[in-house]
Amino acid sequence: MMLRSYQHTGDAADLAAYVLPFCTLILEWYDSRYPRTANGTLDITPAQALETYPDCDDPAPEVAALHRIV
Repeated sequence: MMLRSYQHTGDAADLAAYVLPFCTLILEWYDSRYPRTANGTLDITPAQALETYPDCDDPAPEVAALHRIV
């Protein structure tokens, strides 16, 4: 929602004050909770993909959200 607001208004002050710090916190949370593989990517396990596939590696919803944030 915050990114959509920025896309609509183009307000760089709101982006710097609210959106970027929030995105940074999300990325720091994932970085502190999940280990990295040998090539440096996050290994998001154990997880579920949309409550359908239990015990999967790198579930689609989380990976899509991280791609959007980055």
